[in-house]
Amino acid sequence: MTEADKIRIQKHFGTNDFWEFRPPVSPEYLEQDDDPNWLGYILKTDGTRLVMKLSNLGNCTLLTSTGCPLPLNIRPLVCRLHPYCFTETELQNIESECPKDLYTSDEDLSLQLGMDKNLAESWRVQLYKELRQQNGLE
Repeated sequence: MTEADKIRIQKHFGTNDFWEFRPPVSPEYLEQDDDPNWLGYILKTDGTRLVMKLSNLGNCTLLTSTGCPLPLNIRPLVCRLHPYCFTETELQNIESECPKDLYTSDEDLSLQLGMDKNLAESWRVQLYKELRQQNGLE
């Protein structure tokens, strides 16, 4: 998440105990070559990144059986963008890991999920703007 995400959530909850710096779990995460600036934007020099804390089950500490309790405009931008793939230059398709077989309609999956592509694009732009700002590049 971005520093701005952290601030939005802090203001909403009035607490600061929902985040931590942690290295990526998957080594494949560090092999991203389709978005050359991503790792430079999010990783600290010690290899950690700002993330939501995890529950004992390994999920986001805020995630409940009914979903995320945060209003959409407060959620971290990467959470708002899920399940879209994206890079600094473009919003791409729905992630290949998304269980498309659970949807039976021929309708576009983004529409079935209620994901407005234009809104997702605005979040992608905002995400990279915040990342560049926190890295002193804007």
